[in-house]
Amino acid sequence: MQRQVEYLAPNYHITYIGYGKMPDAWTEVEWRPVDRSDSLPRQMIDRLLLAGGRIITPLYDLWFETRRRYQQGFAYVLDARPDLILVNDWAALAFGARAAEQLGVPLIFDMHEYWALENETSRLWMMFFAPMIRHFLRKHAPKVSASITVSAPIARRYHADHSIDPILLYNAPKPAQVIQHALDPDHIKLIYHGAAGRNRHLETMIDAAAITDPRYHLYLMLVTTTNGDYVDELKQYAERSAPGRVTFLSSVPPTEIVQTIADYDMELAFIPPTTYNYEMAMPNKLFEALAAGLAVCVGPSLAMAEFVREHRCGVVTPDFTAAGLAETLNHLSPSEIDALRRAAYVLGGQINADTEMAKLTDLCRHLLAGQREGAQS
Repeated sequence: MQRQVEYLAPNYHITYIGYGKMPDAWTEVEWRPVDRSDSLPRQMIDRLLLAGGRIITPLYDLWFETRRRYQQGFAYVLDARPDLILVNDWAALAFGARAAEQLGVPLIFDMHEYWALENETSRLWMMFFAPMIRHFLRKHAPKVSASITVSAPIARRYHADHSIDPILLYNAPKPAQVIQHALDPDHIKLIYHGAAGRNRHLETMIDAAAITDPRYHLYLMLVTTTNGDYVDELKQYAERSAPGRVTFLSSVPPTEIVQTIADYDMELAFIPPTTYNYEMAMPNKLFEALAAGLAVCVGPSLAMAEFVREHRCGVVTPDFTAAGLAETLNHLSPSEIDALRRAAYVLGGQINADTEMAKLTDLCRHLLAGQREGAQS
């Protein structure tokens, strides 16, 4: 969303409605903060309505229409009198669609991933929230003027479930000028960077490092999530399971990632499909690796495997085991890795924030032009 604002702000006046505090860089943006606090009685009412909605569907609408945060968001949209509305999650869609209909303006729905399975590892979430989200998607998704998502398989599922055809818009970084270094065939540097989440099973990469050829060394640049203990556990695990084969790096700000990882040779974008959205993900790390000129190694996740095979910028493992990952790496020659690095670097010049955000700016321009033509006719 920050990248969307950055690329749209030079040409449009933006009113941003959301939680939290406005980023300091958004000097040209009109910020409308939404209060997400709820009283204890309101929380109890919410639970009753969500539970009842599983049996009496209109209770979902009552739950939504009586929540203060959504009333506030809807009022902000009407007050802003926008020419176009861009919403970034299912909740914003629910009041954005009402506002777009009332104001007679186009509506873009940036769906990101597949919302109805956002937190599928939680049985309670799947029992109470998933049916509610499916209800609002069925109700409002057909009303959108255009939609966006992150991967081809997710786009196909949204078409099958809701008869909409999202545009693919990858979350790629800005173009970067990086220095291509020579590959040392005796010290090939593998890197994984990203969140340290337990459901990503990062131990698998450590196990693979223990059984790859000695020419490989694994570097982990992890961002601590809510559970910082996991990184300490991984360090201890690496000392026991792969002594001398794994190095932990300090994380860097997002704007420094591409230049930092450019010193390495291959990105392990290896995310086990513990959830549907993981299986269909096209994560930031994939495009940051391309921008940095790194070959990529991915598991057989449907979306990433499809992308890597199409563009020949990396390799796909046969499964999500340490043995499968190690076998794939061990079969690569230095010349093959170099060829993949060159292909990745070229692809990074073709798929970046400039090219991806151009899809969004062109879409906005097209919808607004259509809106003007409709008003004049």
